[in-house]
Amino acid sequence: MWPDGLNPAVRQGLDELQLVFGELKVIPDGQGGARVTVTCVPLPPGLSRMETWAGFLIPFNYDDVQVYGHHFPRDLRRADCTTFEGPGFSYGGTWEELPSLVVSRSSQNWRKGADTAALKLVKVIEFLKSRAS
Repeated sequence: MWPDGLNPAVRQGLDELQLVFGELKVIPDGQGGARVTVTCVPLPPGLSRMETWAGFLIPFNYDDVQVYGHHFPRDLRRADCTTFEGPGFSYGGTWEELPSLVVSRSSQNWRKGADTAALKLVKVIEFLKSRAS
């Protein structure tokens, strides 16, 4: 189902992401990892849209490291059309040649085997919700 050349743990991460979020676009990175775009991510109230795409790299050494740096469309804003400001937000990213908002959230208490790529995306969405008002 997934492209050739992906490490087993990466494939497992993709399986979980697909179970939680549905359709994925997966491009091998050539090292055993994958560039992943979740095509339909439901968003909480308080944001400028109800759903979006999200992109990130699952590195070749997953799950020995956390997934870090999530891309969203650059026009993602709060519901009042203001931009997200402060640490963890950058409107200068690019994902698959599309301008992006990069949300960088490191999990300080990250746990191998428990903090999966799917859980990390859920936490990033919760972070956006907490900054929506």
